[in-house]
Order: sequence, then C-alpha cells, then structure tokens
Amino acid sequence: MLRRLIILLLFAGLYGAVMAQTDHHRLREAVQSLDRALVDKDSAVLARLLSDDVSFGHSNGWSQSKADVWNDLAAGKLAYIKILADSTQIVSINRKWATLRVNREVEGRLQDRTFQMRLHVMEVWKKNGKKGWQLYARQSAKLN
Repeated sequence: MLRRLIILLLFAGLYGAVMAQTDHHRLREAVQSLDRALVDKDSAVLARLLSDDVSFGHSNGWSQSKADVWNDLAAGKLAYIKILADSTQIVSINRKWATLRVNREVEGRLQDRTFQMRLHVMEVWKKNGKKGWQLYARQSAKLN
C-alpha cells in the first residue's frame, strides 16, 4: 500500500513538472507569436492572442484596446517594422495567469514619424481555455 502511494505521488509530481514546463514553453511561444503578428499585421493571430479586454499600454502613455490595436495597424497609423525580444523573464506563472518582463528593441512608424527604441515591457497573460495564453495587460517603459 505504501509503495503504491509513493509511486502515485512520484507520478503526480512528475505530471505537475511536465505541465509547468509545457505552460512555460507555450507562453514563450505566444509572446513570440504576438511580436511576429504585430509586425506582419496578422489579424487571425492577433484575434487569438489578444484578450477581448486587453489593455495595451505604450511608453508614451497611449493605451489601446483590442479593437484599437487592430484598427491602428490596419489603417497604417501604427506599423511595426521590427520587434526583437532580447530577454524574457517569466516572473510568475500558474494554471491561469502569468506575469512577464521583456526587454525589446522596437522599430516602427507612428503616423508619419519613424521610431526606434529599447523598451522594458511588463505583460500579464491569462490562459483562456482552448485559445490558450492571451495577453490581458501590457505596459512598456522606454529604456533609451
């Protein structure tokens, strides 16, 4: 009986460790996919990765909703040329929520002005059933 209990506990611990690694991996993939989707203006990926209630905050104090992000990209008001994440730190993660800190180099165009900056970004992601990880909140601060 004790032997079975020990084996059961070992399997439960192993299952938990595998699931945690899977969540970390899928979250990192979601972060990378979102960066690519912003550059590529990929509406399908943005629809999947942005929560309906997302608050997308920029370093200049400007904030956007999910509709704002897509409308501004589609209209050409905002265009990302390059987004390069050089460090991604998962600060906290559980079965439903994750908090990240990411340093990014970003190049783009806002209306008729080009920009290039280094950002420190804090993101909150939530796991949403079959959709997987979705960005719920984001706020960036300029590093340069």
